Amino acid sequence: MGLFGLSLNVFSLGGLALGVGIVVDNVIVMLENIVKGVQNSNRLIVRQAEISSQELESALFASTTTNLVAVLPFLLIGGFISLLFNELVLTVSFAVGASLIVALTVVPVLTSRLLAVRWSSGFQSFWLIRQFDLRLQGLTRQYGTALGWVLQRRILTVAIAFLLFGGSSFLMVGRIPQEILPSIATGQADVRVQFPPGTTVAENQKVMKAVDDLLLAQPEIEYVFTTSGGFLFGSSTSENALRGSSTLTLVLGTDIEAFRDRMSNEFNQFNLVNTRLRVSPGDVRGLILNNSPVRGDVDVILQGSNIAALEAAGAQVISALDEQATLASYSPDADPPQAEIQIRPDWERAADLGLSAEAIGRTVQTVLSGAVPTQLQRGDRLVDVRLQTPKALIQNPAELAQLPLLIASGSGAGQLVRPRRRLAQR
Repeated sequence: MGLFGLSLNVFSLGGLALGVGIVVDNVIVMLENIVKGVQNSNRLIVRQAEISSQELESALFASTTTNLVAVLPFLLIGGFISLLFNELVLTVSFAVGASLIVALTVVPVLTSRLLAVRWSSGFQSFWLIRQFDLRLQGLTRQYGTALGWVLQRRILTVAIAFLLFGGSSFLMVGRIPQEILPSIATGQADVRVQFPPGTTVAENQKVMKAVDDLLLAQPEIEYVFTTSGGFLFGSSTSENALRGSSTLTLVLGTDIEAFRDRMSNEFNQFNLVNTRLRVSPGDVRGLILNNSPVRGDVDVILQGSNIAALEAAGAQVISALDEQATLASYSPDADPPQAEIQIRPDWERAADLGLSAEAIGRTVQTVLSGAVPTQLQRGDRLVDVRLQTPKALIQNPAELAQLPLLIASGSGAGQLVRPRRRLAQR
């Protein structure tokens, strides 16, 4: 491990733990064969230990090589999987290789020396040990009888083994789920809501309030965290009137798959036009687990340089899913086009008046989103004081087009300037 630059961590220690069983197996087999050879022979102990160890060289080498062949191909896997399994596979391989060397060298030497000692601890005379030995001898005799019966019917035994193991494997291979990483039960679920174009924040909040009330009424839910008008990711926020989400913490032991199916049926009762509500199990941030070829997500990717053609093709795909994907939930990655208002200043006039793009943008942002000129202290925290324009003054583009701008004057009082053009709307 030192030569390969490995450290003692969860994966390397796991590899060592897995290798312990194989290490002990090699030593036990070698030790037992030497002891039996010494008991059944009149040769010198050292000579008999040498002969008995040579009898098992090829067998131990073959079994150890088999174990290495089973794990070494995992080193060929690249990417994220290699970061998880490389150290585990390497430590297992090192432990198995070391066990072969120890079983062929150290064990015969120490066994020949220890068997020459005449003193015995008498441990084998204990009642429990003697009873265990008697039972083991009885099982050995039964195994010998069964083995003799099997060897007399070799063809039948091979045929039964082939049908039993081969046939069952053939039947089960299509029923066992296949995935790169196993699914992880986080005890959480997510609700993602996508609204149609033209949805206002107030309408978004109304729907998310109904979603929140329905979720809180479910006995499986312990906590609900709902956002409307966008979503949160860590410490960053994204404002989007067409999006809403809820993060659910479920009661311990909840069947998340059954809960998802039931809540999907409940949300379908809302009968919202062109609004998609999707319930999905919570995932581990940073891990992509829906990569199974049998179950998981299917991505339909559309590419092209013509935006109109892409939108038309995307609408056809969504329409096809609406008609055919009755047992699946789906969600488009891109939002549908949303109506917007563009503010295009007259830069020549703005330059004559001494107005910069920064000043115009700051004024527009203050009118639409408000401003935080100061903060008030409440106990051990600070609370923002936000100044906002009444919503009644900017309810339509015509009112927003009359947005006044303040420019500095020689007297220091400032002068209001109103735009000449209307806003571009699309």
